[in-house]
Amino acid sequence: YRLMGSAALTTPRGPIEGGGLIAGVLNLLGEGFNPFEFLPQQPIFLECYETLLHEWDHLRWEHISPYIDSLSSFSSEVDSCIDQFRIHCEKSEANSDKGSVASYFSEIILKNDNKFLDHRLNLVTFAMRPYKMTQNDNDDEKCFAQWRLLDSNNGQTSLWIKELSLLLQKQNGSYLKDPRLLIWDLCCCVLASRQLDAYTSICVKSHLNPDNENGGEVFFSAAAHAATNVENYKMLNPSGRMPIVLGLLEWPAQARRRDAFLASCKQHNFTVSIGSDESGVAIASSAYLGQPIVLSGDASSVVSPKAIMSSIVDDLEQSSEGGFNKKERDGLIKTTAAKTLASMVCLDSKTGHSSPEAGSNWLICVVIHSKEPKSALMTKALALFVSRMVSAAQEAAPRALLTMHPHLQEGEEVAPSDFSNFVVMSDTNVASHPTAQIFRDELAAHRLEASLDPSVITTRKKRSRLHGQCYDAKKCHVTVTAPKDCIITSTASFVHNSTSDCVFPDINTIDGNGAARTLPDSDWASDHCIVTSMISIKEPIRVTVPSSSASIPSPPVSPGARESRMRSRSWHSGFFDEPDDDDELDDEP
Repeated sequence: YRLMGSAALTTPRGPIEGGGLIAGVLNLLGEGFNPFEFLPQQPIFLECYETLLHEWDHLRWEHISPYIDSLSSFSSEVDSCIDQFRIHCEKSEANSDKGSVASYFSEIILKNDNKFLDHRLNLVTFAMRPYKMTQNDNDDEKCFAQWRLLDSNNGQTSLWIKELSLLLQKQNGSYLKDPRLLIWDLCCCVLASRQLDAYTSICVKSHLNPDNENGGEVFFSAAAHAATNVENYKMLNPSGRMPIVLGLLEWPAQARRRDAFLASCKQHNFTVSIGSDESGVAIASSAYLGQPIVLSGDASSVVSPKAIMSSIVDDLEQSSEGGFNKKERDGLIKTTAAKTLASMVCLDSKTGHSSPEAGSNWLICVVIHSKEPKSALMTKALALFVSRMVSAAQEAAPRALLTMHPHLQEGEEVAPSDFSNFVVMSDTNVASHPTAQIFRDELAAHRLEASLDPSVITTRKKRSRLHGQCYDAKKCHVTVTAPKDCIITSTASFVHNSTSDCVFPDINTIDGNGAARTLPDSDWASDHCIVTSMISIKEPIRVTVPSSSASIPSPPVSPGARESRMRSRSWHSGFFDEPDDDDELDDEP
């Protein structure tokens, strides 16, 4: 039984005395393996980076060729690629006394760097990636971060070059698929070995180093602190307990990092619901709220984000001039929708969802990690997706709840019953103030509001030149700021005061050298801030269990309000038909 509705969402009416929570969103930076990619404003790091960069800009064929000679035999394709690299270097060096290696790596040369990942060794871009010695392929105990191959206490240059030779022999390995990746990885390894002190200094101190895995502790302690740092939270929750719900983006798949995050969540009393491996998103909520019910994310889900986004794309293409190109369409359906998770959380800390007869309140939670909306139409699609995801989750919630209590009979009263409370936690990837304002205007058309003003930035980062897009001048040594992260709910649900909206850490303060903080750094292991807002919550209302043949009832709304309501709809191709435009809205009783 699959619900993929596009009905109008139902919203609560305003602050209700006695109920409130903290909603937050954080991009965790996921599977980061390159400790040299981002430039924090920290003198020790920058000094070491400048040493490495100077070496990189002065690498020549004479520095690389001895290592190539050390490789074991290779195919004619690899040999041809090496000849092309040598010819490039010789031509460049004939006209300049500077290095020739760095200029070889163009977008074409590195086009598969983020596609072919198996059986590769790169001491720069994969420095913190778990590695298993090739000669001990079946020995799990030999797994360690790649940079350890050059650790002065554990290895010499001969060790990594031997490993690279063995990887070159792997059938269907990355180096046989694209020999240019061998040149790239080899040159990065040479760079690391020629500046060992600067290299190991950054690796030892890096927040990505598994030995320094405190990112989860910092993240979730900051979230927990938000619940006690709100000016009037006791007024909203006299019991003194402010529930927390966090949308987490780029949830790590790597076991060690994931397990460290889960341990930190448990320490700070969070329960975590994780989406599919494809999505890389999760929801953390106060443990005393009980385990959330997941509504999307697997084959048995009652809400399909991809189906909802496909419908939106089709609708907008029919009603708009130009429509979407293939890249935009794929970005919306294969990225944004794929990286979306919906769930429902019980807000009654006394009963949870184990005792439906007691009555309790529910919160619809949606986490969205969006592909950057680069056009007004993509921005419109994103806002519409937010609205339809909430409405689909609200419609699916009663049916999903019944699966938790199969003993209930048709007509039997059941609570929880109110699904009108909702919050969307998103990294929108909106890259500019004007686009952020367009997004807010589109949200307003659906009676939705984003927590932060478009002028408030939530990420400030500066990429180095030591990564797989080193050829792109727009992405190297350029400080990028953007208002990407936000909390979205109904306008009436936000509690606005001087401390209700929080962006942490502070990335706007200028230091003594006239520079603002860039992320990540040794104190904050993400390139995004955590954004939190205070949300008011409605009190619970009871409804009746629907029969198996009946339409799922609309979430209740407050007396006296006039609002779009969920009405009986016919089925068409798996979606709810929208009500006719001339349908009148009944006044609430």
